[in-house]
Amino acid sequence: MKFGLVRFRGTYRPGSEGLEDAVLIGRVLNMVCAMTDPAGMVIDLSGLDYQYGNDLHVGTYMFRGAGSPIVVIAKPEQVDAFRTAGANCIVADRSAAMALAAQRAGEWLSGNGAS
Repeated sequence: MKFGLVRFRGTYRPGSEGLEDAVLIGRVLNMVCAMTDPAGMVIDLSGLDYQYGNDLHVGTYMFRGAGSPIVVIAKPEQVDAFRTAGANCIVADRSAAMALAAQRAGEWLSGNGAS
């Protein structure tokens, strides 16, 4: 199984000021899916200074919903903020993220969400 691993760093502007940031993140995630056709994705947001924003969503055109094989890496103090951005599965460690993404991808591919 191959996985997309995408890392974002920098500052996500708060609130509606972050719309362009959200659009860019969404396009990058969809581009990775289109180019690599991954079984799952690990999105590392631990280097992103994120407070809040209504437009950030980590789902992609391939993977949506609570059972999707998308795992987000975030700093512990950012977990609640990223949950409001649609991140259902958040961990603080890259190794744990990869293992969890593999598990969720297996479930996704076996029929718990695959189209």
